[in-house]
Amino acid sequence: MVARFSSFTKPRFLGASLLGSLVVGVASLTTSLSEQIAILGVLISILVGLVLTWLDEQAQLEDFRAELSVQERIASALADDPALGRVFRKISQAFLLLSKQREPVLRSTAATKLLSMSGELDQMARGIITFNDSEAWRTAYQELLLSETLRLYRSAAWVKCETYWQDPPGWQSLRDNYDAINRGVIVERIFILPSMLWPVEQRLPSETVLPWITDQHNHGVWVMLCRESDVYSEPDLPQDFGIYGDLAVGTQILDQECRTREFIMDFSSEAVQLANDRWQRLKLFTTSLRSLLDNWSDDS
Repeated sequence: MVARFSSFTKPRFLGASLLGSLVVGVASLTTSLSEQIAILGVLISILVGLVLTWLDEQAQLEDFRAELSVQERIASALADDPALGRVFRKISQAFLLLSKQREPVLRSTAATKLLSMSGELDQMARGIITFNDSEAWRTAYQELLLSETLRLYRSAAWVKCETYWQDPPGWQSLRDNYDAINRGVIVERIFILPSMLWPVEQRLPSETVLPWITDQHNHGVWVMLCRESDVYSEPDLPQDFGIYGDLAVGTQILDQECRTREFIMDFSSEAVQLANDRWQRLKLFTTSLRSLLDNWSDDS
């Protein structure tokens, strides 16, 4: 507040005040009282207008300084993060180019689009990243499996069709699992299987998925099986989700052909805790593949 009104002591303001005072003084000696009042009213109106204009300019200046302060804080915060720093600079340059566009429809449309993107950015700031109709999530999946702090990875695989995770990206993700196991990461997986892939009358799942499941078992994944029919009364349990230690939770939503429609990564501790609770409940309905194979060998 002191800094704002210090401008009233500057020479320009003092000069204008002195000139106004001289005009009023001369008018008091040479004009009638009614004319003096009229002149005084005009000067007061001019002065009020100048003060209001000055205050508005000061407010805009403070807003500009605040924006610069935000940018400086962002730049300082990103100084030790080259990846985010590069993205920030690229976005800033794009905004500068966009600000030079003179087509109003373009600017309006861009503002609407950017507003929707700001919502997604706000989610990211809260630790939630959503991938839509894309396999790009597998890169983040791989980075989490490669994390030096990861010791335990748990996942529930809701196998709705025979081709689940058996395309090239899926096999690559499994190899990432095997690499993590070789580095000492414990990998546990629950397969939730519908009756068409694990008929009630069969001890083991169908031959269309059993080799794929046993391959994971043979590579060190602790495999557990769950019949989809056993969890009908627990509608929140049949899900595709992965728990990356205490780092994050990934939730996968598939279409009817078992292709990823949406993948959500949540890095909040609350999400990790909820996922662990769901895992423990789901585990109550499972049977280990090892025990099924041992019993099958004994019967044979």
